[in-house]
Amino acid sequence: MTDRPTSLTPDLEAPAQTQGTNPAPLTQDAPAGYTRMKPYGAFHEHTGPIYFKTNEDGQTSVGMRVAPHHLNLGQVLHGGMLCMLADTAMTFACGQTSEPPVRTLTTGITLQIAWGAQLGDWVEARLEMVRIGKRVGFPTCMFWCNGQKIGHASGTFQVMGTRPA
Repeated sequence: MTDRPTSLTPDLEAPAQTQGTNPAPLTQDAPAGYTRMKPYGAFHEHTGPIYFKTNEDGQTSVGMRVAPHHLNLGQVLHGGMLCMLADTAMTFACGQTSEPPVRTLTTGITLQIAWGAQLGDWVEARLEMVRIGKRVGFPTCMFWCNGQKIGHASGTFQVMGTRPA
């Protein structure tokens, strides 16, 4: 029997903490115009807060501030967190673009990541509803950080009926 390594990447270590210093606290504030979303459940309470806004032209964005628990070993936003933001944003888009508003269930997401956001960065998903029908919705979003596109997602969402008032 061979000994297994305790880490899959033993050459990567967590950043060292400098003794006697306290890093400046990170803000969870959103840029002007954003409103805090009601969490969709315990998972969102842990990963959030998440914010949204709708511009004058009807463009909806959903965003978050990158916190320490959102980072991967490389100290950039974990891809799973970006997928969570995509899922949340596209679910929100499905519900907001239909009348009456609908409840949806995620059936598929495709995500492409071009660049990683860093601790303290504001990341937003700018949404477009390609189509929503009586049974299925097809939203897409482009991720932005520091004025640059950092990724893209598209999804398929099953319409589960109308949302309660």
